[in-house]
Amino acid sequence: MNWIAMADATYSRRERPDGGVQENWHYFAGSQRDARAEGRGGVIVDAPHGFLTRRPPGEYIAPHFHDVPQYQIVVGGGGRIGKHPLAPITVHYVDSYTPYGPIVGADQGIAFFTLRAQITACDAQYMPECRPNLLKKAGRAFTANVRPVEGSRDLLPPTEDGVAARALSLAAGEAASLAPAPGGGRFVLVLDGSLADGAEKFACAFQPAGEPAIELRAGPDGARLLALDFGPPSADARPLRRPAAA
Repeated sequence: MNWIAMADATYSRRERPDGGVQENWHYFAGSQRDARAEGRGGVIVDAPHGFLTRRPPGEYIAPHFHDVPQYQIVVGGGGRIGKHPLAPITVHYVDSYTPYGPIVGADQGIAFFTLRAQITACDAQYMPECRPNLLKKAGRAFTANVRPVEGSRDLLPPTEDGVAARALSLAAGEAASLAPAPGGGRFVLVLDGSLADGAEKFACAFQPAGEPAIELRAGPDGARLLALDFGPPSADARPLRRPAAA
């Protein structure tokens, strides 16, 4: 399992017409834009995709859905997703083809990770105009807050298909073991502190399905982490497109 540091992520900055600034850090080489450029657009790709985005005050992301499951982790600022308040550290999981939102940023803006075990076959599908693209009944969605804990705590206990989220809090030099990754793989994200192998705050790694159990050992200042498990890869690969503008 290889760690990607925030400093090694691909950074981009966009000044928007409303005067706000959006910053992105792409941790894994993979996005729908990349897939299209490589001639793989329109199908789900079995490769991890993860990024950190920092949005300006008052950000509004309309309700939408994706064709693969994902986790979003709020690490800065605040706001709400639907009726759920958001603040560091909030974890939100949603199944594929499950509309969620809106995401509304607070006065201080909002920063969050989006982590997917697969690259989507299409861009975000905004509601209600993309309702015809819902290929199946909406699935699960959950929101949980991470509090300082000793040891570990299940945010989402393991489900029958392997979806699970766990918070880990390790004292200096303390170790914890993660079981072999489930059918859809696992992301591990450092929230605070560091690990003995050099991974620091906001370092992220992906553990592919079936990879052997791993040991995580905290550095001299301890560490807080998230382990985010996915179910089996999605087989829904029908190309989706946003409706043409009227």
